[in-house]
Amino acid sequence: MDLSKIQSSLKSDGIRTRVMKGSFWLGLGSGGEQGLRFLRNIILARILAPDAFGLMAIILAVNAAFESFTQIGIKEAIIQNPRGEEQTYLNGAWFMSFGRSILLFTGAVISAYWVAYFYEIQQHVLLVQTSFAVILLNGSVSAGAYIALKRLEYKKWVVITHGGGMIGVFTAISLSVVLENVWALVLGFVAEALMRNILSYIICPYTPRFQFDRDHLHSLIRYARGMFGIPILYFIYAQMDIFVIGKLYPKNDLGLYSMAASLAQAPSMIMTTLVNPILMPVFSKKQSDSAWINDVILRSTKMILIAGAPLIVFAVFYSEDLLKAVYGKQYAVMAVPFAVLLANTIVRSASIPIANVYLAMGRPELNRNFTGLRTILIIASIYPAIKWFGLPGAAMAVFLSSVISTFPQVRTMNRLTGLPAKSFIKIFMQTIMIFCIVGVIIYTIRNLWPSSAINNLIQGVAICVTCYGVMVSIYLKNYGLRSDH
Repeated sequence: MDLSKIQSSLKSDGIRTRVMKGSFWLGLGSGGEQGLRFLRNIILARILAPDAFGLMAIILAVNAAFESFTQIGIKEAIIQNPRGEEQTYLNGAWFMSFGRSILLFTGAVISAYWVAYFYEIQQHVLLVQTSFAVILLNGSVSAGAYIALKRLEYKKWVVITHGGGMIGVFTAISLSVVLENVWALVLGFVAEALMRNILSYIICPYTPRFQFDRDHLHSLIRYARGMFGIPILYFIYAQMDIFVIGKLYPKNDLGLYSMAASLAQAPSMIMTTLVNPILMPVFSKKQSDSAWINDVILRSTKMILIAGAPLIVFAVFYSEDLLKAVYGKQYAVMAVPFAVLLANTIVRSASIPIANVYLAMGRPELNRNFTGLRTILIIASIYPAIKWFGLPGAAMAVFLSSVISTFPQVRTMNRLTGLPAKSFIKIFMQTIMIFCIVGVIIYTIRNLWPSSAINNLIQGVAICVTCYGVMVSIYLKNYGLRSDH
């Protein structure tokens, strides 16, 4: 993500300083939380059996299913609407969110018996029901937290989101030592949502009132109608592999796959938590400037894909060594799925800027169309892919769904803002070229100097760092010096 481009473009708008400070706080918070999650997984992989992670993967997927119904674009509506800070607007937004969460929580608790029967985990009904407390907690977050994001007050947002996440991580680690079972993961999951809820009211006080404005309610309903289906479709795309694997494979295999997927998705989690809070408000302020939007999209996509190419090559050659070092020998069998899922993470991250443009311009239905296409592709391919190719097939179905659905999205942006499709395709070709060059270098070095697993990892990291050094040097030479004139 080329944050310097955003910063320089917004200098005249008087918000450059806030964006720069926001970048720092979001990077600090996201890096800290993801680092703790990584450490948590390393620790828990040596305390809990893989089937515990498999069971937790099912619980998270089921929660995501119900959460997708509670996400009606309240945060995005508050940020996008010029009158989003008014009390009557916030009242309507909060009660819509909380009322929906109460209904879904009730339905979720009742459905827990069916979920447990379907996945043959009848002894864990209470565990599943306990996890559903997160639905209520997420649905009642202070509306003031979204105002902080709208005002680019990122420090507050970081304390709320990442502070709660870190507390949840510490809770899971502490309880795992005592309980040594999946309850530690579930209670850590609930503790994370609880602390985010509490912190939202402490950091961004807000008191819901029964005071509403008809125009505000109509505006919220209209935006929610445009958002309707997007979270549900995204959930199906993001969790379909977990649902199908959970039904077809033992929980032990699902646990191995889900832990590999968690590691592969780390770059995307950092991108989402770092970039989304910046892009949505900034694109909202610049939504009428199509040329600026196109420039930022192309620069952002280029940086994401080209920076991701060496990571993908690293995963192709070193994923087995990496999984052994991080989780233990039994996870090495997930080397191929991990490499494919990491490639999917990079491609999916490249779609983040465009998705934010849709929301910022008040056109969420365009994002729904894109997400819908991606979902149709995964639904059509996931079952046969798993049946024919096993767990690597599941990862490949997810990856191909992302790649194929990207190009219709570019066409939509071309109609919306005039985004040049040829420039976008050129970025993909440059990424493939860098992938091949780095791949040949690593392949040659590995064959000339074969070594142990740890030395291989050190070797791979050194090569990737060197590649990034060369990329930065080229960037500074072509763009950094030019900006001085």
